[in-house]
Amino acid sequence: MLLAAACLVLIFPASQEPTLERIWLGPEWYADRLQDWRLRDGRFECVNGAARYPVRVAHFLPAELVAADGAALSVRIRPTAAGELDPDAAAGLLIGSGGEGIDWRLTALVHHRPAEDGGVFAGVDAAGRAVLRDFEHNEVRGNWGVGGELAEGEFRPIPALEREDSPPPVPFRAPGAECRLDLQLARDEAGGYRLRVTVRGAADGRLWSTALYGPLPAAWCEGGVGLCSHRGSGPGTGWSFAGLELGGGMVRLHPERRFGPIVAAQYTVSRGVLKLTAQAMPLGPRDSSLALLQLADGAGGWETVAAADLQVPSYTFPFRVEDWDAARARPYRVLYRSRGEEQEWRGTIRAEPPPDRPFVLAAFTGNKHFTGGIQWNANGVWFPHADIVRAVRFHDPDLLFFSGDQIYEGDLTGAQRRPADAAKLDYLDKWYRWCWAFADLARDRPTICIPDDHDVYQGNLWGAGGRHAARQDDGGYTMPPDFVRLVERTQTSHLPDPVDPAPAGQGIGVYFTELVWGGVSFAVLEDRKFKDSATPLVPAGKVVNGWFQNPDFDPRDADVPGASLLGARQEAFLDRWAADWSGDAWMKVALSQTIFQNVATIPGDSMGGHVLPSQPYPEFGREPKDWKLAADCDSNGWPQAGRRRALERLRKAFAFHVAGDQHLGSLIQYGLDDWRDAGHAFCVPSIANTWPRRWYPPMAGARRAPGAPEYTGDYTDGFGNKMTVLAVSNPHKWGREPAALHDRAPGYGIVRFDRVTRTIRVECWPRWADPGEGDGGQYPGWPVTIRQADEFAPPGAVPLARVRVEGLPGEPVFQLYDQATDELVYAIRWPEPVFPAWAPDPTGRYRLRAGDPDRGLWREAGGLAPGGAEVVLRF
Repeated sequence: MLLAAACLVLIFPASQEPTLERIWLGPEWYADRLQDWRLRDGRFECVNGAARYPVRVAHFLPAELVAADGAALSVRIRPTAAGELDPDAAAGLLIGSGGEGIDWRLTALVHHRPAEDGGVFAGVDAAGRAVLRDFEHNEVRGNWGVGGELAEGEFRPIPALEREDSPPPVPFRAPGAECRLDLQLARDEAGGYRLRVTVRGAADGRLWSTALYGPLPAAWCEGGVGLCSHRGSGPGTGWSFAGLELGGGMVRLHPERRFGPIVAAQYTVSRGVLKLTAQAMPLGPRDSSLALLQLADGAGGWETVAAADLQVPSYTFPFRVEDWDAARARPYRVLYRSRGEEQEWRGTIRAEPPPDRPFVLAAFTGNKHFTGGIQWNANGVWFPHADIVRAVRFHDPDLLFFSGDQIYEGDLTGAQRRPADAAKLDYLDKWYRWCWAFADLARDRPTICIPDDHDVYQGNLWGAGGRHAARQDDGGYTMPPDFVRLVERTQTSHLPDPVDPAPAGQGIGVYFTELVWGGVSFAVLEDRKFKDSATPLVPAGKVVNGWFQNPDFDPRDADVPGASLLGARQEAFLDRWAADWSGDAWMKVALSQTIFQNVATIPGDSMGGHVLPSQPYPEFGREPKDWKLAADCDSNGWPQAGRRRALERLRKAFAFHVAGDQHLGSLIQYGLDDWRDAGHAFCVPSIANTWPRRWYPPMAGARRAPGAPEYTGDYTDGFGNKMTVLAVSNPHKWGREPAALHDRAPGYGIVRFDRVTRTIRVECWPRWADPGEGDGGQYPGWPVTIRQADEFAPPGAVPLARVRVEGLPGEPVFQLYDQATDELVYAIRWPEPVFPAWAPDPTGRYRLRAGDPDRGLWREAGGLAPGGAEVVLRF
């Protein structure tokens, strides 16, 4: 929707109460960064004037300057605090950022460092003079972020065609001293613009300074509009703004461009319980703290089914509805009313997927927005990932899974770890970008979202049961426990209740749980929180940041039998989960942060993965042969004994494993005592990444499929763990632009679980591919189809008696137990009444149960041995 603003329009503080105070500026505004701005006394204040945080911007989202004859803009400005201003300080308006063809949400991130499509700054300097500064050209292009002080030559003044200066001697010395800034844009005959910048005393209208600039390129002037505060009289000071007015033919208003107060909702439905968490912006003490969850009543109205109080400091509204009828879809809205205004967040609680079509899971990891070479367009900033969102919507998944690193602490804006309140806002600032990018997918389908190391501001996380860690390598959390709880509340509070809710160390919560949806039983695991660090447990290896620095130490000898991967509590959960097929579950899937294998290599002369970002990308089929197997404790290839305990439990359930984190799409089959004697694991590619891992093994894999690449087949990883590599999406020169994004092999995963055929179809999609054009757009080697029965099919298995079930409608569940130990060997729901039972040990004796767990009907037969006669179980 477009509205022309032919006359001056007062933007604020018309809609703001003069006494309202809060961090969030309002739904029409996006502040860079969140913690750098405040709404107070009817004004917008920037509270960060530090040299390393230059050019703070609050973008007015609805406004856009388009090609037309001209525009007039005005705003009142004063410093936030008395005192001598830094000579480089300035305040005013940033105009022309973004522009045609650039997503307005990306433009809302423009700040700090000049770059292409950054626009131009027009304002007043510390001496009260009109200034125009270039925000299109930089000297520092950034790597992980755009942080740090401006380099010499950045944000440079643009010479005026003419100017007149007569400001007061020290214009902003007196407390409350304020000026009025006026901009007048006029298009010239060549299609560019001339811009007059005028500064007057706000109280008396006295002219301080006026300057005329031009001709200015249209790209510098057409685009977004934002308030801009640069430096101040100290680190905690900046500039204060009021009375923004826009007008003229160039001004177009998009009223739908808003962000907040509710910015996202995630939900799950499992075993008759709906849980939904609505994410709000940082509301203030005078804002309402109540939100309602309402369902469409079918007659044009809404029925309230739950209410929630605001949780601070996560700013979440958690809802819970018991006895949920999952047989039908229900439109919903989260209704929020405050101070006479109303906002609603709408979506649909889907009906449970039917059994006659494949269940579709979409999986993601590593939500990076910037990987170096800043440009304020899609060639330099990958946010808001509209290409992935569009492609995933085509697949219409039944469930979304975000496996971790929804944010990177240093991404784009750098990380602020202290003070504690600022650190929490810094996390929310980044989390809100995830919401802005993916909330439209999540509003209409269940979502599982679990945090990983970067979400809690660590490069690697060995949580060691939740204890505090002075250093990351000690094992534990380096950030305070209330920070970790905030992260988990924003990302996981909508998950089904934890199966074992006792908190971990420092009172940090747990969220490992089961979700049953559409006949698929998902075990949601925390493979970081309880994992030990190798640094204190394997001192001989001299482990630093997960890498063995002792060249004489063999990582295959690094196993510590008592070392924790999942921990005893999650292992006990998996024991129960493997046996429990209630809820009409027919498929078991484990979801965790990363796979239980180290599918990676590093250059042969390297002692760690720190070299990976600088390594070149080869042409496809020309992978180097001089790399070696990696032994990275950030992978779950270590600890080996903990890995074994986890995989023994997963294969009892014939479970498929989906995870992320490694930045390398891969599909493998686990091996324990032999290759291919456990289930498969799919590590999905990153949405975008700075740290591209590779699988360039120095030897060809054994028992490869005919025609398969040499890097597939049977291997042992750097820790000595067996695995069979089926497909890998290595970084290559893919010939796609921007190469800085696509050569690192970004994308997403799709898994289709087919109840009719009992198969699992694994798809690995580049983010540049159009899935509507067919499977040919996937990464080489995909798709791959796996039989459910192959998730536990050890090579040495021997057939037991055929077991026939009579008189039991539906698909029976079969559970096989070792008769000597009464330990579960495996359990599965079988599509037919005749089950070809088998056993891993030809010398054992077994007990088999068959039945319907949802009705509590069971029959069993004992003393089964290999080669026995058919067994009939009658109901």
